[in-house]
Amino acid sequence: LIVCEGKTPVGLISTKDIFRSILTSKKGEIDIYISGLDRYDKPFYGEIKRECERVIKKLARYVKVSSLSMHVKKYGNRYSVRARLEIGKKVIQAKGTEWSLPQAIADALTDLRRKVEKKKTSPLHTLHHVKKR
Repeated sequence: LIVCEGKTPVGLISTKDIFRSILTSKKGEIDIYISGLDRYDKPFYGEIKRECERVIKKLARYVKVSSLSMHVKKYGNRYSVRARLEIGKKVIQAKGTEWSLPQAIADALTDLRRKVEKKKTSPLHTLHHVKKR
């Protein structure tokens, strides 16, 4: 969708922008998007979301997390999980590939935590540190 001021185009709104605004959670909550689950894996949605919330809670001690997106793909009996963590204007991506969905999710979240901790200690990549109250 092209956004115009008068007859001059000034921007674009993508379907992703529209869906994000529809799915935006309550103020103060961190958005968690999980996609790609088939009908056999959908019953695990709540468990996956709780695990994501647990990891985000740990990461929130170090950085200000905006959102976490996870996409699950199944290749035969093997799962591939791609995770995308938004920290302010920065994005950290991770992946996990395993024979079981819970292990693939765990691997992707562990990879995210490792990358955040690495960036947190790297002088070249300073992230916004959140003060404890």
